[in-house]
Amino acid sequence: MTYRVDIIDVMEQFQNAHNYVVKSLGGAEHLAKASLGSHWETLRKNWIRIHNVSPISVNSSWQYLDFPSERAYTMFILKWS
Repeated sequence: MTYRVDIIDVMEQFQNAHNYVVKSLGGAEHLAKASLGSHWETLRKNWIRIHNVSPISVNSSWQYLDFPSERAYTMFILKWS
């Protein structure tokens, strides 16, 4: 069972965690050049790999984050605040 959170409700933590993912992939410019397909898919896969969190798209934009548990969500908030 997953614990779903609306990104808008955790925007500060989301941005901090997202910046970490982008930096871990060599920065935005490198990511855009290196992604053969969609850079969003590369980012999504790395969100899962790095944070164990799955971004969920609605109408082609990320709207939710699915956490494996409420505890995982709490730890994410504490880490990225």
